[in-house]
Amino acid sequence: MKAMICALALAGLFTSQAHASISNMSCGQLADAKAVTVAKIKTVSAKLKDARNSDKIEVLKNEKEALTDLFLDLDSEIKDRCMGDDYND
Repeated sequence: MKAMICALALAGLFTSQAHASISNMSCGQLADAKAVTVAKIKTVSAKLKDARNSDKIEVLKNEKEALTDLFLDLDSEIKDRCMGDDYND
């Protein structure tokens, strides 16, 4: 149970820090962060597929949801700042 709580806290901490720093990233950093987030989503998805413990499944689902939200935010920020007519990063 302690491990589950720690995992949830770490996932939440990671994503909240990442969300907070998105506005300070350059377009290159945003693209890199998006690629890393995709890799993490794939890793969590694979772990979720193999998981048998209901507590672990719940933790992994929450982590995947948080990473998916981060991915969507990064994607939106890239489209807004890095693909516009006034892009000059």
